Amino acid sequence: MRARRALAPFFWLAGAHGFTSGFANVEPSVPLALLAALNNRDEAGALVEATAPFEALRARRAGAANIGVVKEAMLQRGHLACAHVRPPLSPLPKEEQPVVRAALEHLQPWITPPVPGAVEEELAARRKG
Repeated sequence: MRARRALAPFFWLAGAHGFTSGFANVEPSVPLALLAALNNRDEAGALVEATAPFEALRARRAGAANIGVVKEAMLQRGHLACAHVRPPLSPLPKEEQPVVRAALEHLQPWITPPVPGAVEEELAARRKG
């Protein structure tokens, strides 16, 4: 949904019924809020604008920053233990990590607070099998 996220309202008018979202890995409430706005024919512009800084980060280096930015955001949200990416991709440079934090802060109105201990409980349940 990088640059296409801004086009989602127009695609909806043309008959689209869904979209893909890398941001769903970071915070599902954001693309779900966009989906609800589009389905209810509400104004989605504010949410599209709020996602623009994050999407601009993902588009850096001709899209090569995409996975590193998403993993860094997941790390900052407490969804990952590290933001490692596999070659040929490269990790997000340390100087760009605060930029990811600022982009996430831009989305605060649509982000649901994490449930304390939820990740740990899920991991423990998976280990038990």
